[in-house]
Amino acid sequence: MYGRLLLAVLLALVLVLALTSCAKEEETDVAIGPLPEEVGTAPASDEPAAPEEPAEAAGETAGEMDQDAVVKEVGAPIYEGATFKEIKTEDGKIKATFTTPAAYKDVKEWYMGELKAPDWSNNGFESGAMGGDEWEWKNAESTKFLMVKRDSGASETEIRFTLKQDQ
Repeated sequence: MYGRLLLAVLLALVLVLALTSCAKEEETDVAIGPLPEEVGTAPASDEPAAPEEPAEAAGETAGEMDQDAVVKEVGAPIYEGATFKEIKTEDGKIKATFTTPAAYKDVKEWYMGELKAPDWSNNGFESGAMGGDEWEWKNAESTKFLMVKRDSGASETEIRFTLKQDQ
């Protein structure tokens, strides 16, 4: 009697551990409000400000790049029907994200045909319903990346174009 109870408890514990180890950690963006005006303001100057250089001459930075510029710089095409979701800079990388209702498998297969060796290498994992699917391509210099991802239970496939900034 106690043996069966102990076995049931152990099985439940293993199940709980398996499910929690597959849990996805969410990223949260934190917004910080503006500082008071007297802190961090530049002193007034009688000299006129220097004219700004056009982005083409200065080289575009993360704040100046839009999603189309990121996609063009990565050099990979956008999957047909994908729509723009967001662009952000984090950890020295500019990331432009698009989504599509197309199945992960279809999007991955399409990019497998588009991004081939020796210019691109790829790697990923496919856990299906338990943990979602994710596949990533990178260029030879590891400065340009493309990721296709679909979280477990998600209704859309995510396509992320990433540029590693000079450091």
